[in-house]
Amino acid sequence: SFKSPAEAAESYLEKLEKGGAKKTRPFQVDLVSYSPSITNSKTVHVLSHSEYPASSFAFAEQSNSQMLVADNTFIALMNKLKTLRAFETRLPKMEARGTRLEYQDFVINLGTVSQSQTTKGLVLEVAYVPMDETRDGYCLIQEFLQSFLNMPKQMIQKLITEQLSH
Repeated sequence: SFKSPAEAAESYLEKLEKGGAKKTRPFQVDLVSYSPSITNSKTVHVLSHSEYPASSFAFAEQSNSQMLVADNTFIALMNKLKTLRAFETRLPKMEARGTRLEYQDFVINLGTVSQSQTTKGLVLEVAYVPMDETRDGYCLIQEFLQSFLNMPKQMIQKLITEQLSH
């Protein structure tokens, strides 16, 4: 049990490096939520990720998981709409910052999530690069997390099942 998300991130980073994972660069994810000025309209969430530097991802609340993928000028468009008072930023930006690591065919992003300089949690993103879909690499990702981070199988199954259901 860890006292803070930062402590957990440091512990996991140490385990990954001892196991042979190599730091490659920092990673960053930003999420900005724009609330429409018109009532009965949906909030739009815009996500940018350092793995996809030329893209932005946007989705509206309760939109059946439909995702808009656009180039980074979309963020400028949303900010322009904000100045025209079509949208306003209600919630402080959420930020995930940490380290990107590689181990054989795995890419791991590990860091902390914060909002308004307050740490909110830990982010651990694992991808098995040869597979396009998370579902296809599920068993390998599960084994990786168990062997490197000593995570209980039940915890991993719960976390991955929650992600796959979205």
